[in-house]
Formats: sequence, C-alpha cells, structure tokens
Amino acid sequence: MLHTVAFTPRAWVGAALAAASALVFGLATWRGASSAEPDYAPHAGWAQQLAETGRIAPPHPLFHLLTAAVHALLPVPSYLAAAVIVGTAAQVGLALVLYRLILAEPEQERATAHEPWAAAGWALALMLLGPISVFTWPRHQLYLGYIVPNVFHNPTVTLLKPLAVAWFWSVTLPRQDSRRSWLLAGVLTLAATLAKPSFTVAFLPALALWLVASRRLPRAVDGGAALASLAVGAAVLACQAWVRGSQPALLGFAPFEVMSYYSPAWQMPFLLLCSIAFPLCVGLGRRRELRSHGPLLLAWLVFAIAAAYGYLLAEAEPNTGDGNWLWSGQVALFVLLAQTVLLFRSRADPLARRAARAQRLGWMVLVLHLACGLAWYAAEVVEPHEWWFPFSESE
Repeated sequence: MLHTVAFTPRAWVGAALAAASALVFGLATWRGASSAEPDYAPHAGWAQQLAETGRIAPPHPLFHLLTAAVHALLPVPSYLAAAVIVGTAAQVGLALVLYRLILAEPEQERATAHEPWAAAGWALALMLLGPISVFTWPRHQLYLGYIVPNVFHNPTVTLLKPLAVAWFWSVTLPRQDSRRSWLLAGVLTLAATLAKPSFTVAFLPALALWLVASRRLPRAVDGGAALASLAVGAAVLACQAWVRGSQPALLGFAPFEVMSYYSPAWQMPFLLLCSIAFPLCVGLGRRRELRSHGPLLLAWLVFAIAAAYGYLLAEAEPNTGDGNWLWSGQVALFVLLAQTVLLFRSRADPLARRAARAQRLGWMVLVLHLACGLAWYAAEVVEPHEWWFPFSESE
C-alpha cells in the first residue's frame, strides 16, 4: 500500500526558501572560498589534517568534522569543495531557522495564506542586511570598522550563526523548565561552542546576569535551559582553553587598539551607530513594548557584552591585527536583528503616535540597511575582499 505525503503551503515555501538561499549564498560562499584572501582554504586544510591524522588544529572542530564527513561521503574533488558545501548548507539552515522562528510568533498563528511567503522574505532580508556604509563607499570601506552581521568568507562564523539563533531561541522559549528544553539547550550550546566560541563567551555572562537580576526583569529565559547552557558552555570553554595550551594569549585588555586599525577614534561611534541603526530605532521608538519584551532585552545585553569585547580586547602579537574578538559582535548583532524584526512585525499600539512614527522611520532605516547589505553582497561576489577596507599595497 502506497502512502502519500501531504506538503502544507508552509512546507512548500520552506523548500523554495531553501533552494533560493542555496543559490544566493552558495554563490557568495564559493566566491569567498576562491578569493585571494580566503578563510575557507586553511579550514579545508585543517579538515584534511583531521581526516588523515586525527589531529585537531583549532579547538573548535565542528566545521572541520563536517567537512571531512562530506569529503568522505560525497564524490567531491577536494576538501575545499567539501568546505563550500558545508558553508552553503549552514546558510540554508540559517534561512530555515529564521523562517521557523518568524512563523512561530503568536500573531502568525492567525495569519493569512501569504504569511509563509512574508516570513521567507524576512528570513532572506535578515541574511542580507549590512551596516549603513554609504558614507564610506568612496574609500571602499564596507566591512572593517563596522560591525557587520553577515559575512560570506568565514566558514566557522557561517556555521555558528544558525546554531546561535536556534540556541538563543531555545533558551527564551517559555517551556516551563521541561527536561526536553534543558537537553535541547545543552546540545545547542555544545554545537555552537564547538563551531566557534565567539557567541558563547558573550551569551553565557549575559545569561548569568539575567538570572541574577531576574526578579526585576520581564521573564525572558527558561531557567533550566539557561542553567544547562551555563554548565555545558563553561565546561566546553574550559576544555578549549586547555587545548590551546601555550599558544599566544587570547585575551588582552587593549581599548580600541584593533578598531583603530580601521577608523580614527572620533569615527568609531558613528560607524557603530551605522551598524545598529535599525534595532536602535525600533528600540527607542517602541520602548514601552521593549521594556516587557524579555528576549529582545536579553539580545541587547548579549550584544553589549559582545561589542565591548571587540572594542576593548585584543589577542597578543602576532595575532593582534586578526581581530578575532570582533566575531562576537557580528554574531550577537545578527541575533539582535532577528529579535528586533519580531518586535517590528508585531502590531504597534494604534493610539500611540510615537510608535507609528517610529514604525515609519524603522522602515526607512531598514531599507537603508538592506540596500547597503546588497551592495556588500555584490562586492563580495564580484570583487571578494576588495571592498573590506582601503588596504595599502603592502598589506
């Protein structure tokens, strides 16, 4: 007896979203991997080393394990090709996580038949947002100096983002402290930290602060899931620190040292505002609703901690200029943007003129973010690395 599978409209739209994100971001991933300054090549090399010798190079090997598995299971010509497949799959996963997150909002349960298409559009838009960089276009500066929520050249950040969004979502879902939520949060904590610990080092202190001050704040987290995240995350970070051993110091207090490579001190606040204009506009314009929106307040706290890392910390030489602490702010900003979109899409108080004005202003600022993000995407596809910053010829 044959059984037929009935696909709902949401499933069909999800499949279309997966195909579209694979095409759009697969192209950007391939171009980033084949550029003159790729991050994919060394990570593909570490995946090959892991497969052939069993030796783990960086202490966050999830991307390398997946790349080695793809190379072993699929007829791909090289480890670099396998790495591109993993990166593209991570982008597809991010699109689907965002799609599910947007549709899970209570107001969407009574939405029209067009809502899945709107959710898919929002998911793609989030993955294309960039800082409002138009002021530095003449000097080819679209990336360094800003906090950019979407980059296409780094494989571990690409893998981390869907895990970070899902992890944040799992902790902020009101599940009444069920064991299932604890397990899910623990698994996502492990996966996200093994992909890249950049989000973990900001999310864990934010969770700890939130739990300590929870009596004075709106409910935002599942207590059991938060404790599971803290326990698993702290254990994995400790193991990663032990594996690093005698490598150059990862943590050094050096205020504005890394950011000063890309912008003078007077310009840093302006570039920061250009990076967070949309969530800042929505938060200020709808601050009454923000006060009771626990997950968005938590996302702001995570971003504040992550951005502070980027501006105040640096690795020891010779890795100071790598700016590895900047990754935390990028991933945290993406999570903040996703949570901001959820508030922005909700119905504003029709009697609050300030909220209505803020909504119109929010649309204008969002369009600017999207336009500059599309310019950034086009630059990375057409001329990878060339629009990051006006490097000198010696660099």
